[in-house]
Amino acid sequence: MRKQKILLLIGYKDDPHLNEVAEIADLLSMQANIFDPFSTKDRITYQFGDGTIPRIIVDETDLDLSLVTGVWMRQKPLVIHPSWSPLEQAAANFRQSEWRVGLRHLSRVLQHAIWMNPIEEQTFITIKPNQLNLAQECGLKIPETRVTNDYDVVLDMFARYKKVIYKSLSWVAFPDQTGVMTNLISKDYVEENRESILKCPGIFQRFIEKEFELRITVVGNELFAAKINSPKEGRASIDWRRAHFDDIFEPFQLDSILESKIRAFQNKAGLVFGAYDLIVSTDGSTYFLECNPSGQYLWLKDTCNIDISPSVASFFARNGNTK
Repeated sequence: MRKQKILLLIGYKDDPHLNEVAEIADLLSMQANIFDPFSTKDRITYQFGDGTIPRIIVDETDLDLSLVTGVWMRQKPLVIHPSWSPLEQAAANFRQSEWRVGLRHLSRVLQHAIWMNPIEEQTFITIKPNQLNLAQECGLKIPETRVTNDYDVVLDMFARYKKVIYKSLSWVAFPDQTGVMTNLISKDYVEENRESILKCPGIFQRFIEKEFELRITVVGNELFAAKINSPKEGRASIDWRRAHFDDIFEPFQLDSILESKIRAFQNKAGLVFGAYDLIVSTDGSTYFLECNPSGQYLWLKDTCNIDISPSVASFFARNGNTK
């Protein structure tokens, strides 16, 4: 009897994306296992010097690594719990950092499997300046941007553009469960916060007056597009995530030119999965904002009947080889 393929899902066990894909993979005759770096029931061992093969234990069960045909890397940023002390926060950050490094070797151990996404490619594309370069290479328009901690450079942007936004280079979650979203900043704010700007680089861009936004999710060769009717006023008009629970989403048909540019980006980046955010301006131009290589998508199923998990599971069922 032919042994069952194993799909290894890396991330939190309570991640609804992983759980939904695992359920569908089971219907496709795959064995799906969620390896959670923060679960003490899941363990990994690389052994060197005596020829012993690596081991991965999920929920106290040894996996036959030769049967792992697919790996979905969805290790999300750590969310600090409000009750944690500074020492506990530092320990949790250290723990996640060690896992991030430790898991990178897994791509060599499981190089016979297909990855969503390959670790090196995913690491490269999470660096937002790399995305902006690649977007331009693929013919995608981007807002005029400065990545800097130079106060004078930021201040000079107000002489060039009517409005400027700030967003962070990386995602961070604070103990109060908030994060850094995209924010419209003023010249007065910059002048009053000179020392803050000097402390670390950020992304500063010309604000684009938007007609609507797009979320394009790519899984292998499949594209799923949603139109986001962003609020016209208030803070959610700057970052639609502040209106995440509003009725602002609907399916969208991409034109062939934009679709080809997204596919070019996906191929050049070496990605299997990518979630793209774009803006369509009031003059009809389309601007690339960023690509999240492990972005969320279940909300599209709930809000506009765009069901992506079956495509993720089917991709792994069709592809990948045993060792």
